Amino acid sequence: MTNALTVARDALSEALMAGGFRVVPEVPQTYSPPLCWVSPRQPYRQPGQTFSRKRVSLAVICVAAQGTNSAALAAVDELSSDVADLIESLDGFRLDTDEIDAPVLYPSAQGQDYLGASVNVTTEVASA
Repeated sequence: MTNALTVARDALSEALMAGGFRVVPEVPQTYSPPLCWVSPRQPYRQPGQTFSRKRVSLAVICVAAQGTNSAALAAVDELSSDVADLIESLDGFRLDTDEIDAPVLYPSAQGQDYLGASVNVTTEVASA
C-alpha cells in the first residue's frame, strides 16, 4: 500500500518530468547534474485546511552542473526559477511562502560538490 506522502512526492516528480525537467525519484548517491529530486521538507506533514486533509511540505532540489562560480550560480538561478514557474501553474501544488532557498553545495559520492537550491512546495492530501 502506498501512503499519501509517497503519492504526493511521486505526483510532483511526474509533473516536473512532464514539464521537461530531468528528475530522479529519490536523493541520489551519485549523480550527474543538471537535475532535480523531490525531498521531504520540515514540517513534512501537518493538519490541512479541513479535518479530512493533511498539508505536506516538499522541496524540489535543483542542482546545476559544475562550472565557474558565476556560471553555476546562473544555472541554479535559471533552473530553480523555471521549476518554481512550473509549480505555480500546477493544480494541487503551490509554492511555500519562502519559495526558493539560497543556493548551497550538495555533495555527491564521487567527491564533488554541486551548487543547488531548494524550491519549497506544499500540497494537501487526504487523511488516511
